[in-house]
Amino acid sequence: MDSSIAAMDPLRAFRHKHPLYLVHLPQQLHHKNENADDEDEDEDEIEDEVEFVEEDRQCNLCKEHIWSFHMCYYSSKTCNYSLHKFCAELHRKLQNHPLHPGPDLFLFK
Repeated sequence: MDSSIAAMDPLRAFRHKHPLYLVHLPQQLHHKNENADDEDEDEDEIEDEVEFVEEDRQCNLCKEHIWSFHMCYYSSKTCNYSLHKFCAELHRKLQNHPLHPGPDLFLFK
């Protein structure tokens, strides 16, 4: 599947030593003909259907697969390291969370 790397400043994630670049995933749009077998109809109804495709990548933080419905993800050009956009943008430190009013929470890998 073709994907494009955004021309912007790389993300310097605390989780990885190499810079990470935002990769945009193309969406697979298929046209589905609802009345292809019905010859009595003058006009066929065409419905657009999006097909989600699994990328050949896995998020190195949450370990879930990266799918085309994620729209984009971060990837290293140097090695095979990838992160969902959501996972890459998580804050390392969470302060004063209503469900955890005690000490700060830290994200570690």
